[in-house]
Amino acid sequence: MNTVREITITRELVTEKEQIWQEHIKGQKESGLSRKAYCVKHHLNYDQFGYWVNKWRQQQPIPKLLPVHLNRPAPKPVTLCTLVFKNGAELKVHDQSILPLLHSIWG
Repeated sequence: MNTVREITITRELVTEKEQIWQEHIKGQKESGLSRKAYCVKHHLNYDQFGYWVNKWRQQQPIPKLLPVHLNRPAPKPVTLCTLVFKNGAELKVHDQSILPLLHSIWG
């Protein structure tokens, strides 16, 4: 006679398992170790760790607005000298320390 065992998984068990993996995910990020190194160090299954990372990431709400940080544009450098070649290419010099070298070449 075959007996079928009924396995009941309680929400508390699932929540406890999720919490354990969330703590490991947080621990890995704080440790600075790669996922692989963290799993080896803590004797975790690498594929399961990846599963929980992806599951946790998917559960995170996607922000509707993203912060944007604007940097002031860098001031345009002052052009000290422009060399125009026969083919139309231009070489603009912005650094004064190069001027003596150019003068010695073309002076």
